[in-house]
Amino acid sequence: MGSRTQLLGLFLAMMTLNIIYMQGQQSLNAPDPSVSPEEVTPAPSLSPTVSPATGSR
Repeated sequence: MGSRTQLLGLFLAMMTLNIIYMQGQQSLNAPDPSVSPEEVTPAPSLSPTVSPATGSR
């Protein structure tokens, strides 16, 4: 019972950290007018591949 609650808490912590990280990435990428669209597009394609890897650990 205790291990299940610990696992759930860790999962919730990982989810909140992931959401905060994604919001931080969006806020960092969005207000940058000097960056060309070609340089901005790789960022969304990279983030989905990184987030499942951290979640599966």
